[in-house]
This record gives sequence, structure tokens and C-alpha cells, in this order.
Amino acid sequence: MARTNPVCVSERCKKSFWKLSGLRVLRLSFCQQLRSLPQGALIVDSIVHLSSLNQLALRDWDQLTSLPDSFGQLSALEELDLWRCSQLQFLPDSLARLPALRQVDLYGCEKLTSNLDALADPLRPLCRY
Repeated sequence: MARTNPVCVSERCKKSFWKLSGLRVLRLSFCQQLRSLPQGALIVDSIVHLSSLNQLALRDWDQLTSLPDSFGQLSALEELDLWRCSQLQFLPDSLARLPALRQVDLYGCEKLTSNLDALADPLRPLCRY
């Protein structure tokens, strides 16, 4: 059985995201191949095309330092779970403008939670850490 190169797997996933516009829940946790860059970056940048997404979990993504500003286009997003993204330092202000967002889980995001002043004011009440 031939092994597939992780970059190719991620590139296929990126192209497939366009076909998943009705997806409501996406949990990409403990995915060793996707947690590292550049494979993970391809997926993170593609998530914005999931226009019906209500819940997103990106747990244990060791090298994720920020989310793209384009996440502000996820207008149906209600819950964002970023548990143990230990290198996460920045959340875009665009998240604060998401009309449906009601919860952001930041447990184990020490670099971000040690500087809560970096969070947009409207976003702070939604965060759990």
C-alpha cells in the first residue's frame, strides 16, 4: 500500500473544502500531520469557505500562532475551540464581529491568555480559559 505525502493530502483537502459548504461541525484535533506547518496552514486558510460552519475545533495545534483575519467571514460560527494551541498568540479582531459567536475556548493557550489585553474588547466575554 503506497503512502501519500502529507502535503498532497492537505492540498486535496484544501480543494475539497469548496464542496463542504453545508458542513456545520468540524473537529480537527490531534491530527499530527495537520498540526504542523505548512500542511496545517493550508487547512486553516481553507476553513473560511465553510459558510455554514457552527462549531470549529482545532485542538493541540502546536505551531498555530494566529488565525487569519478571514475567519471573520464565518458568519454562522457559534463555537470556536482552540484548546492547547500552545503557540497561539493572536486572534483577529474580525472574530469579535461574528454575529453568532457565543463561545471561544482557549484552555491551554498560555501565550494568548497571558496577554488578554491583545483580545478585542467584545471578544473577551466570550472566551473561556
